[in-house]
Amino acid sequence: MDEESPEVIHEFLHRIFPLDECEGATASSDLLGIAGLPSHLDELLTAKVKERQKALCDVEVGRLGPEKACFDLKVSVGVFGVDAEKLQFISRSNFATGVANTCVFKGKWMYEVILGSSGIMQLGWGNAGCTYETVKGVGDMIDSYGFDGRRKCKWNSGRWPYGEEWIAGDVIQCMLDLDEGTVTFGRNGKSLGVAFDNVKTGPSYAYFPAVSLSPGDIVQANFGIVPFQYPFEGYRPVQEPPNDSLVRAKTLLESLEKILPYFMQVDDQPNKCPVSRQHLLLICDSILQRLGPLLAEDQYISDTLLAEYFDKHTDLCHPHEAQPMIQALFDVFWALLEEHELKKILLNLTGVFGRGYRLSSPSSTLKQQIKYLKLNLIVLQHERTRKLLLNLNIFETRFPHIFRTRMPDDDILDEMISEEDLNLDELTRGPVLESELYKANVDKVMALLQQADSLRIAIIEIFMTEDDTTYGQSTMSLFIEKIQQFVTTSIQTLGVRSMNAVLSGFFFSLLPVVKKRWEKAAKENPEYVAYEDAYIPLQLFVTDGCLKLQRIGGVTSHLDKVHKEELRKVGIIKETKTEDSASKSSAPSMTLSQMLSSAAAAHPGGLTLEQISNIAAAIETEQPETPPSIIQSVNSSSPDDSQSAAIDSNLKCEEPMRKDLMQLVDAMVMLYSISTHKVMQDPFAMQLLIKEYETNITSTKEKLTKCSEELTEVRSVLERTNAVFLKRLSEHLRKLIWIDAGSLRGQKPECINWLNGVLLRTFEKGMCYDKLFAYLPEFYVTSVCQADDFVFRCQEQKVLPANEDGLRRFLTLMCTLIGDKRIINQMIREQIFESLAFYLKKSKYIPVIESLPEDVRAKFLSGVLDLHESQMWGYSSSLLVKFWKKSGFAFRYDKSPGLKEDVSKKLDEDKDKNEGSSVVFQQQLGEILRQNDKLALQFLHSVLNKLNTVFSEFIGMLQQFVHALKESGKVSIDVREISLCSTCYTHTVGLLRVLELVCHTAPEILTDWSKPLAESMLCRVLQSVIQILARITIKGSVNVFDEICKLDYPGFSDIDHFPIMAAIAGIIVQLIVTGTDLSKERATTVLLQDQGFNLSSLEFMLSGEGPPGGIFQRKKQADADFSFKKYPDDVTVEEIQQLEEVIMYLRGKQLQMQRQPSLKEEDLCTICYASQVTKRFYPCKHVSCGKCITQHLLNSLQCFFCKEKIIRIESIHPDGGDQSDAIGVESLLAELEKGNAKDD
Repeated sequence: MDEESPEVIHEFLHRIFPLDECEGATASSDLLGIAGLPSHLDELLTAKVKERQKALCDVEVGRLGPEKACFDLKVSVGVFGVDAEKLQFISRSNFATGVANTCVFKGKWMYEVILGSSGIMQLGWGNAGCTYETVKGVGDMIDSYGFDGRRKCKWNSGRWPYGEEWIAGDVIQCMLDLDEGTVTFGRNGKSLGVAFDNVKTGPSYAYFPAVSLSPGDIVQANFGIVPFQYPFEGYRPVQEPPNDSLVRAKTLLESLEKILPYFMQVDDQPNKCPVSRQHLLLICDSILQRLGPLLAEDQYISDTLLAEYFDKHTDLCHPHEAQPMIQALFDVFWALLEEHELKKILLNLTGVFGRGYRLSSPSSTLKQQIKYLKLNLIVLQHERTRKLLLNLNIFETRFPHIFRTRMPDDDILDEMISEEDLNLDELTRGPVLESELYKANVDKVMALLQQADSLRIAIIEIFMTEDDTTYGQSTMSLFIEKIQQFVTTSIQTLGVRSMNAVLSGFFFSLLPVVKKRWEKAAKENPEYVAYEDAYIPLQLFVTDGCLKLQRIGGVTSHLDKVHKEELRKVGIIKETKTEDSASKSSAPSMTLSQMLSSAAAAHPGGLTLEQISNIAAAIETEQPETPPSIIQSVNSSSPDDSQSAAIDSNLKCEEPMRKDLMQLVDAMVMLYSISTHKVMQDPFAMQLLIKEYETNITSTKEKLTKCSEELTEVRSVLERTNAVFLKRLSEHLRKLIWIDAGSLRGQKPECINWLNGVLLRTFEKGMCYDKLFAYLPEFYVTSVCQADDFVFRCQEQKVLPANEDGLRRFLTLMCTLIGDKRIINQMIREQIFESLAFYLKKSKYIPVIESLPEDVRAKFLSGVLDLHESQMWGYSSSLLVKFWKKSGFAFRYDKSPGLKEDVSKKLDEDKDKNEGSSVVFQQQLGEILRQNDKLALQFLHSVLNKLNTVFSEFIGMLQQFVHALKESGKVSIDVREISLCSTCYTHTVGLLRVLELVCHTAPEILTDWSKPLAESMLCRVLQSVIQILARITIKGSVNVFDEICKLDYPGFSDIDHFPIMAAIAGIIVQLIVTGTDLSKERATTVLLQDQGFNLSSLEFMLSGEGPPGGIFQRKKQADADFSFKKYPDDVTVEEIQQLEEVIMYLRGKQLQMQRQPSLKEEDLCTICYASQVTKRFYPCKHVSCGKCITQHLLNSLQCFFCKEKIIRIESIHPDGGDQSDAIGVESLLAELEKGNAKDD
């Protein structure tokens, strides 16, 4: 329209700012124009405030204290922490008490407490005369009144039942009525009833808000700094609201609300708008000069008025559509507010919506949660607003909690899933979790949850906007930057269960959007891989395009130095920043005047208002100049560059997808690793509980059926028991339905299955890159193990279809990684082993692993042997024992035949009934040990060291236990010590079985004495066997093993003769009976030459009569009749015959040796005086027996006599000559030293 007349403007302004409607105010008769608007506006605000003050002049104050209420650090008791505003209180000592700095003495008052934990706390009010201590909190004194939701009681110098159980996240209302003398508490807006009606009132009574917390508990108090989440009518906040300022702000916002429609009218119908856009902006400027500071500086005002404005002007039925009044408000804010004011207002706005979502108690319809999700969605539709919010790190402060739907309370779940819906009578007729009724209830809840899920996905869709570059970088690029920061910082919340649910919700909201974008990009560019074939190329990790976390090969800076040459081969050079580049990147950017001058020079005709606005917006959103990438391609200048010849064609840079989408997938892998997999375990844990209740109910019903009608008391007990089980089943079943609907149903299992495929392909392609594979992040290994575990569980429950190819790929990956030297973190190796062991424990999967390619199996076994030299030796032993199960001597038992019946039954329940050995892996293990002398030597060295250590520890603890028993006459032993003792016994048996396996599959490494240190290793093996056998078979009280076996004590119930005797028998049988003639001869010689060997120890296995106990008096043992012959179901006739053959053969050899003439003294080794001289050192030519020399070589290269360095060792023939072949000791010792260092 044309230029407005003063009369039109006057009329318009009076319509917007009606001063004459205010009581006692008189509008001027002069025409009101733009120039006089500020004074007119101030007069209007003053009149509004006076009206309010007059209306409240009769209201009594009733409070004493500062304007701002908070916890008073001087009065509070105990060790505690507070936040900057002194509203958050965390206890660090026993019952720390926080007391507010404001008291009330008349009227009705309240405050709210947001629970950060659910521990033992007492919340309420206390008189000024209360003296709090670390053992006395709120309610423990006569003039203090408290509520404890953990114990469901109220406190006032005593306790009485009251209220409901609270949980973390609840909002507790503490209300005090000093007119009636009552205290009432509420939970999430629901009144729990009057707790106390005897509150003393009068001139000398004033009450302070107070909270008492157990160690580690945390609360957030709201005394009135923001509007209450659940206000109760008639009750005032302890901190008085800013009433005068609130009136001013409300008047200003109402005026602005009247003007905003004219902005839309001036655009659509300019001729009908009474004033121009310029005048509208000037009028709004006068309003916002006064409204802006009020909304920015006072959160109470901002929360109250903006929440009311949004409630009034948003169409929640269509949140995806543009909301004109909301967009207009943001446009005016952006055009006229100061930047610092705008930031505070937007943070306050998102804060009130985020807080409203987080603190709303879930209802049967999730009405409030859905409302706040829609409000957040509406706010984010404004481009400049969402970008500013992203820059303000809302993902760390405001937004995360909207991605979690908290489980409702029991009463809400009862309303959501009624007794009729549950129908326990029908549900318990068969397997509960397989019934159609259960699935129908899950579908019902899932439909409800999907409403919230769809809104969260819509929010992510807005954050993934790519084409909004009017005001700087796109929302998507900014979103990715913030997501990477958010995910990295979220690692600090690993132990916080509620945060796991938040991150999991974000994961499942992000993944469908990424899928959609990936599919779209792959369709537009044929060079990109399809969504089903997605993977992350190793290049992303090498070039630091992913989350900057620990890699499997170490920290990135170390890898860059170590693999500098490999990086150069693939065309990547990592350069450090120079001072010049650093100074350049930190140089100041152009100012607005400089940019305007430059733009004006380029536009001689002048700049339009829109161009000026865009330049100003660019300044506002300008980011620091990004320094040039430190990643430079060596061959980037030309395809024919001479450097390209040096690039390995197998190490090409892959680009399966746009980098930004791959970065998002990388972030999702981390989210899954740190949170989602934990949340997804909840339904499986709950299912076990449900099945337990099912079993109990079935058992109780069977007892009722069998119980006679005459046994009324018994039947009554059974019926009450069944009723309790049904009640508990009902409660837990509702919770499982909620959890199941949010995790195991819908697209979520498919999402994790897809992620599992991404991880497998990432590993398969990345492992081809040799040394650069070390750049793969550690959490990828963790994630692929976790994802496979979830997929496996879903496949077992038929939530996901079986995938044999996926299983083989995963097992191939684990078998390859278990011995991968590029992985340096021992914990990562343990996780790989545990994932693989999960399948090896189930016999049906052993054929799948056996069918893997031979080279994969070889890598796996080599890795298992290598692990034995690390802290993971226990894992390695258990796996080798698994392969040997049912192949060793009397090794077919799932429980020791000597155990008591109750223990045997328990062990039977934990075992795989079809557990069996693996001949394939036995044979391949033998080949590896025979072909790799170094590996075999190190492995045996480690096994023997571990065996000596654990058995010595075991016997030492037994001696302590027996001594303590004899001293006190009763068993009073620490449970942890008993557990450790039992573990040592189990490891001893396991290590002996490993030696039996080695003697069966590769006896040559012990009996072929042309191999390095084979003779010494055979001596050590048999020496260890002899020592162990002697300690457990010796007669008399010195046999502590026997004493413990006689004890009827639960902790020692699995310590028995059978397992350890069978393992020892197996080793001797393998060497003497099943081995070659040479093996038999050498093993026999070593065995009989050992002075600790006593044939009666072997005879004990068949007769129970062991060697005498020296100076100790012999006595009959309780199990002196132990014999393998007593266990025909566990020891075969053939095995008994083999053991008898060994004893007969050794007895004959022993007699034969006794008839031989004694060696001359000069022919005896001067070290042991037991064996003949057979070896000579060079160059010093000193001599000794082979056993002593090889034992000595394990520790030193010097001669034991003259300390001269040994160059070689030669064997001595009986005729006095030396063999021509010599053992090179230097290289041998260098290898042994590495093994010794690892054991140390």
